Order: sequence, then structure tokens, then C-alpha cells
Amino acid sequence: MHLIRLNIIGRCKDISEIDYLLFVNNVYGFLTDEEIKMQLKKKDYLWKIEVKIFIFYFFKTMDIKNFISGKWLKGYQYRYFLPERINHAFVISDSKLQVKIEKTSFRLGELNSFAKLVPNIDWFIRSYVMKEAVTSSRIEGTKTSIEEAFICEIDINPEHRDDWEEVNQYVKAVDYALKELKNIPLSNRLIKETHNILLSNVRGKYKTPGEFRITQNWIGGTSIQDAVFVPPSSEHVKGLMSDLEKFLHNQDIFIPHLIKIAIAHYQFETIHPFLAGNGRIGRLLITLYLVSVGILEKPLLYTSDFFEKNKSLYYGKLTFARGKNDLLGWVYFFFTNSGNNCGKCDNHFARNY
Repeated sequence: MHLIRLNIIGRCKDISEIDYLLFVNNVYGFLTDEEIKMQLKKKDYLWKIEVKIFIFYFFKTMDIKNFISGKWLKGYQYRYFLPERINHAFVISDSKLQVKIEKTSFRLGELNSFAKLVPNIDWFIRSYVMKEAVTSSRIEGTKTSIEEAFICEIDINPEHRDDWEEVNQYVKAVDYALKELKNIPLSNRLIKETHNILLSNVRGKYKTPGEFRITQNWIGGTSIQDAVFVPPSSEHVKGLMSDLEKFLHNQDIFIPHLIKIAIAHYQFETIHPFLAGNGRIGRLLITLYLVSVGILEKPLLYTSDFFEKNKSLYYGKLTFARGKNDLLGWVYFFFTNSGNNCGKCDNHFARNY
């Protein structure tokens, strides 16, 4: 690819043409390819563009409002989306979002207080995990009810047995991940091991459980040609997931943990690293992260209930973040979800204990 060499405040940086054009587009709005090329020829634009590049490439800082999601690349008879890497600092200049962060953090604190005071909290957690398993699996098309999830396999209607098995494998995967989290960090290793349990002996058992995909997948549509969304091609998956792992553990990124996991969930779902089970693992990642960093002392916050009730909006916000660089809109939606679920748990504890 052609490279442009820029001298910025006495320092040099090689920047690919596509990155250069993306930054121009970010500064001056949504331009066509021809309009971008025209702007590149105008010297009066160059200093502003170079400042933007300097800020990002040297300080690795981006206002969440100026998020650049990635680019579409051509595959064989289809186009796939290659997301930008996220392991860099983000700035939050939106004052309304800061208020949402404060309110949600307060509710999470209340949730932790209830967890300390309520007797037999582990019993409650068990039933909550089972509910999450049912709801998260339902988003993917499984139809087991919460009542069926609690009964023995022998008593399950044979027509519903496959769905029942998927829900129970989800519970086993959650149990395993939470137990291992006490000994090892949240990592790609743990994500893959959890995925292996999730798909063991169920309908996805032939879709390489526990391994990042080495073939192309897609979301929606009857084929890849008419798919709703095509994630990055398989050769990019390991690099993108490594970047995601580094982002989660980067101590030099000073943003609230709730913002961090909102961005991480978006990125995980965009990468879609597995052939099956991405949605369930991606939603579980939220709880695992909040427990791993000590925001939650007990695994009491699960997101699938809100996402399932607002399924179209959930997918819509993820799509807009990719297509319109609207990461801020996704984060707002994520905080509405988190606050809603915290409130539900708080109200349940207040009524019953």
C-alpha cells in the first residue's frame, strides 16, 4: 500500500493512505472517496489533519465522539468489515454521559451492599445465573423456559431437549469461568475455555468449540452474499482479539470500567471470533470483566434480559456504531441497560429481604 510520510513537530510517522483518508473523513464529515482525494490536494487542510493524526498516533488518545469504527474490505464475492483496534486511550467529553456513569456506578454500589447483607446470596445468584442462561440463549433462538431449566433432563419433552441442553451448558460455562477467574486473569485463554464448555455436546459441537475461527462467518441472510453483517476475515481474528485482551488490561487507559467493557463488548461482537456462540460469550464477558476488576463482588449483573426485550435496538446500536462511527450511541444504550438491570436487582432485594 502507498505510504505518505508526514513531518509532525520534528518527528516522523509512516501512515498508510487508508488511515490518512479515514482521519480526513473523521475531521470533515462523511465524504465520498473522490471528495477525500480532492481535500488531500488542498494544503490549507493539511495542518488540521496532521494535528489530528499527531494526537492519535503519538498520544494514542481519541474522544469517544470522534470514534472511527473501521473499514470495509473486499473478500471473494463479498465485503467484510475490519474494525479499528481499540487498545488506546479514550477521552469522554460528553457531560451527559458522565452523569450516566455516576448514576450507574451508584446503583452498582447499592447492588454490592445488598450482596453483603442478604442471607443465602449464593442461592439467589444460582437462580439468577439460570435466568441469564435462559434469556441469553433465547436471544440466539433457544426456547427453553425458566421452569424447564430447573427440572431434570429425563422430565424434559424430547422436542425441547436440545434447547434444555444448551441452557445447562451455558450454566456450566458460567460456573467454570467464575471459578477460574479466581486463579487466572480474564484472557483469550479463559474466553476460549469457556466457549469450549458452552458448545460441548450441543448443537454447536462441530463448530470448533474453544478455538477462534479459521473460516469466514456472517450474520443474517441466507448466504454471505446477502448477509446483514460480515465480520473480519479469519486472518485478522487473532490480532484483533489480542488487541482486545490488551485493552482490557491496559492500566494506562484512564476511563471508567463500565465504559471500557461497553467498548470491549462492541468490539467482541464486531470481531465475532467464533463460528457459533459469540452472542452468549460476548454478553458473559461483561459480567466476567466487572467481577475481575472488583466492580462487582458477586456476579449479580447480567445484561441479556434488557437486550432480549430490546433486541432490535441492541443490534441496531451495534450496527450504527460500525456504520456511522456512533460508538457514543452504543455506550448510552449500554448504560441504560446496566442501570435498568441494577435497578431490577435492587428492587428484588428490597422486596424480598
